Amino acid sequence: MSATEVLTGVLVLVTAYYAWQNQRMVGEMRRSRELSVLPKLAVDLRLQGPTFAQVQVLNVGPGPALAVDLRIAFEPPVVSPRCLVSTAGASSSRRLLHVAW
Repeated sequence: MSATEVLTGVLVLVTAYYAWQNQRMVGEMRRSRELSVLPKLAVDLRLQGPTFAQVQVLNVGPGPALAVDLRIAFEPPVVSPRCLVSTAGASSSRRLLHVAW
């Protein structure tokens, strides 16, 4: 084997290693980008009286929160809470849930 053949083989191996590392980096960047646009929901509970509360659900993340399913469990269980979802004066990322029991 000549020196040119050996160096060409080494160059092929180094190039393959760089291509493999680049694929890993692209995968990490893709996962990072996907995570950066996920919604993040925050819940705020404000008691308005002994039998009335306001639950505010906010999307504080950069991505849209689509098809949100909210379930509230009371401790101790409430016989039949009445809920009203209000969007008056709220932006598209804010919904107010008024709960009375």
